[in-house]
Amino acid sequence: MFKSWDVKIDKEQSRYKRIYRVLGGIPMSDGWEKLPKVEYIAVTKRNMNKRLSVGISVVNASTIGVEFYFVYLFGAKKHIKVEVSKKDSAESALTLAHKIALYLDVKVVDHTK
Repeated sequence: MFKSWDVKIDKEQSRYKRIYRVLGGIPMSDGWEKLPKVEYIAVTKRNMNKRLSVGISVVNASTIGVEFYFVYLFGAKKHIKVEVSKKDSAESALTLAHKIALYLDVKVVDHTK
């Protein structure tokens, strides 16, 4: 079984579980889901906006752009896409993708550039 901070993958029983951390690191999960046949793993970059505010004042709020890197498992068909992780840096996302690829014996495609 493959275990990391944000995902568990069990290829013997063909299932996976996303792990969410709340309240300072308490692990939560939605339970096991069926793992599709994985053809490759992709790492993508998305620009998102984050709203920052000081206290309860809406007047002092501002929005900043933030980059996140997502790790996806892609199946044989185009509609099969499983998000397994969201990271703050490309390096950590690619490291996780390569570890999963080694476990599942598939290739990694880097779409972050």
